[in-house]
Amino acid sequence: MKETFELVSGVNSLIRTLNDRFSFFKELIGMTENNAFQNISSTNCSQSKVLQKELLKYSDETAEEAGTSFSSDSKRFWIKLKDNITGTSLNTIFQEAIKVEKNTLKAYQEILGLNLPSDLKNLISGQYFLIEKNYKELTLLEQEYSDA
Repeated sequence: MKETFELVSGVNSLIRTLNDRFSFFKELIGMTENNAFQNISSTNCSQSKVLQKELLKYSDETAEEAGTSFSSDSKRFWIKLKDNITGTSLNTIFQEAIKVEKNTLKAYQEILGLNLPSDLKNLISGQYFLIEKNYKELTLLEQEYSDA
């Protein structure tokens, strides 16, 4: 019973993390006209929704019920406020996006540390590697623009 609760709770937490990721990248798309960043952000938004759908069969909540985290909501509010007042540099946008991906990867690592059924572990591992790939692409893109 405890393992089932832990598993469902972990999956719900991942869904919330993916909601945070989706909301964050959706917000960042409008803060820059950089096509490369907009493309990777759009991909991350779409990917988050697909990954959520895969996880829902292990959850007792819908993606909407899982919501977003208070800390992520606060961070998005602060970034949007700052952007409206002073503008946001591309470098700052990249840094924030990389933080989001790091936090997402950390959430995945935490649930992978649980005793998971093999099908769920395989699913989450596959999702982890997709997000890790996006994280690496994002860091390379940031380096490319910071060197320019």
